[in-house]
Amino acid sequence: MSANPDLQTRVAQLDSADPRIRDLAAAEIGDLLEADVVSEAEFQSLAPLLIARAVAEKDPDVKEGLFHAISSSAVEKLSGPINLDPIAASLEELDVGCLEHALYILGFSGNSKYRKRLKQFVSHADEDIRRDAADALMLLAKGPRKAKSAPGRARHSVPRKKAL
Repeated sequence: MSANPDLQTRVAQLDSADPRIRDLAAAEIGDLLEADVVSEAEFQSLAPLLIARAVAEKDPDVKEGLFHAISSSAVEKLSGPINLDPIAASLEELDVGCLEHALYILGFSGNSKYRKRLKQFVSHADEDIRRDAADALMLLAKGPRKAKSAPGRARHSVPRKKAL
């Protein structure tokens, strides 16, 4: 999948039975994505795996770590040809921490097909979710972003909220 051995190791650790190892792997994958050391081609093959794992994960900390990892990628990677439908379909099942990331992921996709799903959360009971949904809709309205050749690309980061 990847020429990056660090990324390969972390992806393999997502199979661990130990949720602490999976959580650490998700965090380190997020760090690699945020540092923009994962190529576009690597991200194209990694994203479906991360999305499937995030939606299916049972441990709440690992689940949030996976959503955070996805949302840590560069904006232009999220607006590429990534199928975010599994995330859109799981919004009602997500806790607040994961939902914040999921809303931003869909907003940064630039894909107008997620507008209706995002609008459903503008009247959510949680004030932060209402704000995040409104922000995601504004991002969506800007449309897809294209990769820039110059440094300083637009980035997005939603802080990870660990349950106490």
